[in-house]
Amino acid sequence: MTTQLTAMRVRLLKYHGIAAIGSRVALTYRASLLMRLVAVALQVYLLSVVWRAVYGARDSVSGVALDTMITYATLASVQTWLVTASSSSLLPQRIREGRIATDLCGPVGIFEQIILLQVGQAAVAAPPAVLVLLVASAAERLSAPASAPAVILYLISVVLGFAINLLIVSLLGMTAFWTVEVSGLMVIYQGISQFLAGALVPLWFMPGWLRATTEVLPFQALVHTPVSLYLGRLTGWGAVHAVAVQMCWVLIFLALGNLAWKRCIHRVVMYGG
Repeated sequence: MTTQLTAMRVRLLKYHGIAAIGSRVALTYRASLLMRLVAVALQVYLLSVVWRAVYGARDSVSGVALDTMITYATLASVQTWLVTASSSSLLPQRIREGRIATDLCGPVGIFEQIILLQVGQAAVAAPPAVLVLLVASAAERLSAPASAPAVILYLISVVLGFAINLLIVSLLGMTAFWTVEVSGLMVIYQGISQFLAGALVPLWFMPGWLRATTEVLPFQALVHTPVSLYLGRLTGWGAVHAVAVQMCWVLIFLALGNLAWKRCIHRVVMYGG
């Protein structure tokens, strides 16, 4: 038992070390982080202007009050930035540079390394995201959370949304073992995922057939589900069901990632040993 606990502690220390490397890499490029922070703040402001213009003199549209819509747009923008802090997998770069061979010899699996590095990068993006929310709350009349349990479920849902996006991006990154270059695929994914996640327009306003389609896809779990929990649009068993669906997607993509990785290993050719 003691041996197992020691081994687990050592493994957790390795995980922490790799995540810390990801954080240091993100902090190295502070100018890029600052520009992205300015970009998301500008997006929050512009979306507020746009939605106020759309509503005009009306207090609500399709049963959604203006304050609720502004809150949704603000949370969706900041949350999208945080969830997609690692918007592209690190695998293609390592494959192009030939570093994948040495990565495979490390004490931690390369699939785990990639995820932990991106977790570290997201940890650096979290404080600026909170800062933008605080500034937006001071400048706009953002709706308060529906309840204390709603805040807890919201935070859990954001973490699960981040995990889903990270696993999908990692899966797409694995295609570099066959195609080498996957930047075009990543751009397509970002555009489709943000639209179907409700990052640009809430799913409440989408046509019935399109909304029904999004409900069977994992993308709404990235943005729409967490924000709906915060605003109280999902309550009771509906809220529990939404979080459970997110957990299921995490497990599904974990299983797919492991299966895909077993195939990817056979694509690596090492010389000299």
